[in-house]
Formats: sequence, C-alpha cells, structure tokens
Amino acid sequence: MRKQPDISWEEGFVWLKDRLEKHNISLELKSFWPELKAYLIAFAREAEALNLTAAKSRFDLLAGPVYEALFLAKQLPPNITCADLGTGAGFPGLIVKIARPDLKIYLVEGYAPRVHFMEKVIKNLGLKEAFPYLCHLGFKDCSLKVPFTIARGYGNPAKFAKHSREIFKATQGYYLWRKDVEKGSLEKLPLRPVYSLPVPERLVDLLVFYF
Repeated sequence: MRKQPDISWEEGFVWLKDRLEKHNISLELKSFWPELKAYLIAFAREAEALNLTAAKSRFDLLAGPVYEALFLAKQLPPNITCADLGTGAGFPGLIVKIARPDLKIYLVEGYAPRVHFMEKVIKNLGLKEAFPYLCHLGFKDCSLKVPFTIARGYGNPAKFAKHSREIFKATQGYYLWRKDVEKGSLEKLPLRPVYSLPVPERLVDLLVFYF
C-alpha cells in the first residue's frame, strides 16, 4: 500500500468511484456511499477495542477490503441468502450488504464484542436482512445452513471450502484469496476458473467454489 498523507472522505469517494468505473464494476457508489462511510467511520473508531488489525487509514480501507468487497458484491447472484465466514466486524459481508440490499446475509463471527458492534451498526443504518451470528467455527457447532458462503482472509481456500461444505451445507462459495499472506494449494478443490481482481499491486483472487 502506498505511503503518503491520508485522503479525505471526499477524495476517497472520487478515487473509489473512478476505480469501480475503470474496471467495469457497475455499482452505483453514490446510492450507498453515506451508509458505507458511516460504517467505516464506526469501524475505524472501534477497531482497536475490537482487536482488529485491518487497514489503518481511509485510503488503506478503501483500496483494500472495501474495493475487494465491492468486487465480490458485483459477482454474487441476485436475491441469495449467504453467510460470511469469520467476518470480524463485517469484512466483507457488511460491505457487500450495504452495496447489495437485495441479499440476505448472516455475518458469522466468534468474538462477541464484534457481533455486538455489527448489531449496533446494522440498527443505526437501518439495514434489513443482515444478521450478526455468534459462532466460533471449528470450536463450536453451528446450526446455520445456507446455500452460499463468502469470506475474506479465512485462513486459506481449503479451510473455507471444508467449512462451507461440511458445516453450512453450502452449494456455492466465493472466497477473496489474499495470495501473499494465505498460503495453500488449489489442487483437488472444487473450483471453477479463478477471477483475479484488477488491482496489480495486490495479490488477490476471487475463487468461486461449487460443492
């Protein structure tokens, strides 16, 4: 990520809008920017208390997890029900929900204070069909079953595929794979062709699974 003075929210909007248009991601940023901005401000204020180590600056947030989540949001089918596995405080699921109000999303997280934070954000923004869900996957049984799963930074693609299929009984999954920090082989995984995000400075692919 670049090293320079941080940008304003107004500059961030222009940068993100230009990036989406440049790469043909046809989301109307203006229509959901107030909600997205309010969420990111709340996240930045609470990140340290929630023990989160995501991007520190506005530019880092917008150029990293926000852009990646919006790229994912554009790929998802309409009107689906999905679960974001290990969402933290809402990356990428809450961003996806803000951009795609037609989706029903469960935000699965094992740390209760983060779940409570998302509950407050959802209430304050008036979001419908967004449900924080407390469950520590791998350590506690999860009764939630959904047809689609999504995630970013879940550990590695194989773990995401295993939990999606075995715990959630999903038939399809979308995984933002950060190749520079999440090692793992794609051999023997139930993938269709990999989509690389059009951001040359970041090693991120969107993997699409069929189970």
